[in-house]
Amino acid sequence: FMFRRVLGAAVALIALSATASAQDAPLWQIRGRGLFILPQASSTPTGLDVKVNPVAEIDITRYFGRNFAFELVLGTSSHEVTSTTGNTTTSLGSAAILPPTLTLQYRFLPEGKFQPYVGAGGNMTIFYDKTGSLADLDLSTSIGYAFQGGADIELGGSAWFNLDVKYVGLNTDVKSGSTKAYDLKINPLLIAVGVGIRL
Repeated sequence: FMFRRVLGAAVALIALSATASAQDAPLWQIRGRGLFILPQASSTPTGLDVKVNPVAEIDITRYFGRNFAFELVLGTSSHEVTSTTGNTTTSLGSAAILPPTLTLQYRFLPEGKFQPYVGAGGNMTIFYDKTGSLADLDLSTSIGYAFQGGADIELGGSAWFNLDVKYVGLNTDVKSGSTKAYDLKINPLLIAVGVGIRL
């Protein structure tokens, strides 16, 4: 529900921005970033954990007005899930995730060579391509919040260096058939570094 509301607001504001004057016309930015996904995992009952995974991702930013922008992050990753009982830890296999994330950003210094920003929005995560014991389990789609902070630094021409940190609310029900076995909170911290081109 939250993701649909954020998406609806994004579409409406982008449509309004298209009517801006040439001076205020929005800019586009495409980035490639290396992304470190650091799960802050916990489960009920306790015992499940989700491993760290570095990946590459692409994001698209649409600027409008002086201080605002929308960012859409596109990427996928795979994470190993483990179960610990006593002193014994067992791998349950891995699951790939597709987590498109849309945020609305406020940019403090829109005309500077250093442009810090904060943002908030929504995330929808779909689980697929499960291996090991996870292949026999169902992981429900997660819809949650996302908060971010970061900065763009001008490199020259249309190129910009970017550092970005996000915290995403990500929760899934782990089911065996119709029986819920675990409530798994992944809640990853996402640390990204990359370069973008403004068009």
